[in-house]
Amino acid sequence: MVPERSELDLLQNHLNASIDAIREELAIAALPPLSSQAVKPHALDDLLFLPSPRLFEARRLAIACVGQLKNLLQLPFEKALEQSFAEHDTACMEVFTRAGVVDCMASLPDVSAGIHTKELGQRLDLDPRKLTTILRYLSVDGWVREITESVFALNRPALDLVSGKHSRAWVEYPRQAIVAPSLHDWVTDPRWRHSQSPVETAFQLAKTTNLGYWKWLDERPADRASFASAVQSLGECHSQGVLSDYPWNSLPDGETIVDCGGGLGLFSVALAGICPSNKFIIQDLEGVIERAATNVETLVPGALESGRIAVEAHDFFSHMPHRGDDYSFLFRHVLHDWPADEVIQILTHVAQAAGPKSRILIVENIVPTPSADTDEKAADSITLDDLARAERYQPLTPQAISPAISERTLAQWRDLIEASHLKISGVFPLRAVLSVIECRVAD
Repeated sequence: MVPERSELDLLQNHLNASIDAIREELAIAALPPLSSQAVKPHALDDLLFLPSPRLFEARRLAIACVGQLKNLLQLPFEKALEQSFAEHDTACMEVFTRAGVVDCMASLPDVSAGIHTKELGQRLDLDPRKLTTILRYLSVDGWVREITESVFALNRPALDLVSGKHSRAWVEYPRQAIVAPSLHDWVTDPRWRHSQSPVETAFQLAKTTNLGYWKWLDERPADRASFASAVQSLGECHSQGVLSDYPWNSLPDGETIVDCGGGLGLFSVALAGICPSNKFIIQDLEGVIERAATNVETLVPGALESGRIAVEAHDFFSHMPHRGDDYSFLFRHVLHDWPADEVIQILTHVAQAAGPKSRILIVENIVPTPSADTDEKAADSITLDDLARAERYQPLTPQAISPAISERTLAQWRDLIEASHLKISGVFPLRAVLSVIECRVAD
């Protein structure tokens, strides 16, 4: 009888296999070796770089193995201690970016040589002792390294935190919107503990407001702009996988895609580039759609005038004005923001407008479960070797789980979709943390 392999053995085997695959795929793509101390970003750091299916999967598997090894080996008390101090990660990151520390360190003539905190403090008019403590804290997470005592240099990941980069846009998301400290009060509040209302959440408790998050944000234009930039960065993080791994070329020629809650319109612009026979309508609220129109005019001159791409102020809680088989409808990373009743309301309006040939495309995270549906297990027998030279992405490991309370399993998505008089016609995994749930009007 073959002895059962231990969890440690399994993790070692998977980690070794994924590292070997990463090394091989880098060589095939003629990419340089990875180094955390590099002074320039690696190609893998570029959100517009689409890795091969095998490289994408091996990278994700390696990271998952490292995380599971930590869970397996770390002293429980140390794990609890680390978790309890997690909010300090965010606080130190805020100093690192907002106080100009990372920009100053990135501007050095020799970034790899680093800078002493005394000199850094003089340049920024900050206390070098405090800077030393903060930078040592950040070194634990790999953002910087201490070369000699109190001399710090940026590591490669920190290069994406300098001003103008995608990671910087995300971490500058308005701090006042953070509500984590009120989570316990919300979960245990006698009035709201069983509520699903979007105006009875930790946000209202934290801000002492009766407004929902979106209305609250509308009253703060600067924060709204910061939020839009952060969401744009998040969208660009996933866009290449969404554009490449769903069969957009199967959409009928001449069909119009209605991008519901399309925000600044950048995804529709990108989609228009690979779907030359289709038209697009970007829908969002009045204040947002003005910026979308500007983006379209800048990126695709003449598209608005020709009608190839249109922008339209529309609240998706109202009836959809575009009806019939000539339209398909897209919700990209939108529905997770809303509780179940509102999602059903939004999708029902679209179901009433869609024709039998219309597609309703929901691009969202699908939270994996131990008893995942067969749709999610289609790749159980696929190995990293099977993905060598592959062009179509097939997943090996579960999709990453977002902590947002409205992230849903496939079963939960199916319940909402069927309650909206729609049916799932396909689920497409992507080289992203998202999937495309393709729906049609129910018979």
